[in-house]
Amino acid sequence: MKKIFIAILSVLSGLMAYGQEKGDMYVSGTFRTSAGKGEKVSFSDVTGTYERTVREAPDMVFSAEFGYFITHNCALRSAVSYGLKRKSTTTISRDEKSTVNAYAHFFSFSPAVSYYARICDKFYYRPGAVLSFGAVKEIFEGDDVPELAEMPFVFGISFEPAAFEVRPIKQMGIILKVGACDIQVLKSQPSLELRLLTGAIGLQFYF
Repeated sequence: MKKIFIAILSVLSGLMAYGQEKGDMYVSGTFRTSAGKGEKVSFSDVTGTYERTVREAPDMVFSAEFGYFITHNCALRSAVSYGLKRKSTTTISRDEKSTVNAYAHFFSFSPAVSYYARICDKFYYRPGAVLSFGAVKEIFEGDDVPELAEMPFVFGISFEPAAFEVRPIKQMGIILKVGACDIQVLKSQPSLELRLLTGAIGLQFYF
């Protein structure tokens, strides 16, 4: 009986290990990327028939983050991020072919909130919601346009429904995120995007 009681205590202590407490803080670094995509369309106007191909390369986003637990299972976060997106547009007519390349460098500050729910020992489900404020530097260059740059303001809201954390040791967590839903306003034009082929990985250090 005593051995059974000790075994139960050991299991319970294992489940309670590595939990967050109110007032805990962390810093983390995250890398995010998404699958590229391509699209080909044909259209006609008074000048003729055209074929346009748009290819988007996988984007890359690097983030540094600080978090503070206001309760044992709710953290307020703030992050600064840099990202790069690339897109190539090729238009083909009967007489000519032109290509325009677009590069977007974006910088953002993002306050956020995450909820932590323990799935099992050292494994957490941590969905979150993120506000983003920043600017995008867009550079266009191609065969028939001079190189030019714009830097519009961007605002967005993102939801992270499939975010997880593994805590192999008490002071460190491994962050895994898959997919996101973005509502973004760029150049006064709102857009909604469901990014299923998006993934992120990072390390989180507690103190």
